[in-house]
Amino acid sequence: MIRNIICASSLIFAFCSPSQGSNESGHNENSKPADSQACVVNYPAFEVEVPHFDLMQCPESENVSVSEGICRLAIIGNKAYLYTFKLKSGSLCLSNAKEVPLADYFSD
Repeated sequence: MIRNIICASSLIFAFCSPSQGSNESGHNENSKPADSQACVVNYPAFEVEVPHFDLMQCPESENVSVSEGICRLAIIGNKAYLYTFKLKSGSLCLSNAKEVPLADYFSD
């Protein structure tokens, strides 16, 4: 359980760190664009390491159709995290991870 929490927390930290949001790519003009590089986190690795719920479709706010990718919800303690995976060169790659209100995923 602790290992899964650490893994999920590491994914959130790595994906949401300030350097992820900067416009600096760290690449020179001769390097390949980021989209052509391997996944930072691919779905098969996430699937076995992070306990989660499969969502039938991504929330509208994510602008990801079923043909473009998938979303997964992880609950750790009293917090919920939404992980978005998009198809990239034939692989499902983590494209976004964020904390979301848990109440948004419960029906009355």
